[in-house]
Amino acid sequence: MDRRILIVFVLLGLISLAADMVYEGARSASGAYLEHLGAPPIASSIIGVGEFIGYALRFVSGVLASYLGSSIAFWGFVALGYAMSVMVLPFLAFTGFWWIAASLYLLERIG
Repeated sequence: MDRRILIVFVLLGLISLAADMVYEGARSASGAYLEHLGAPPIASSIIGVGEFIGYALRFVSGVLASYLGSSIAFWGFVALGYAMSVMVLPFLAFTGFWWIAASLYLLERIG
């Protein structure tokens, strides 16, 4: 049992590392990219709202997983969050509109 816990711990750490590399790379360029697309200053507020919603959803999903008493629900929420964060960002390469880019950043922060 101890070996299995260690494997899960290491794998989750590697997944978190990969997601952080994707997130931090996109986040560091977000201001310049939105400026390049001609975004007004309100675009940064949209991203901030996504940040707030993301933290609120983390709390709600944690309470829900605890209420259900299911590790499957907990890990499902974790996988959904990581998948949403990592899968949304590549679409930034295909947008030419600031409002689409801001929406994608918002979705990424919710994940």
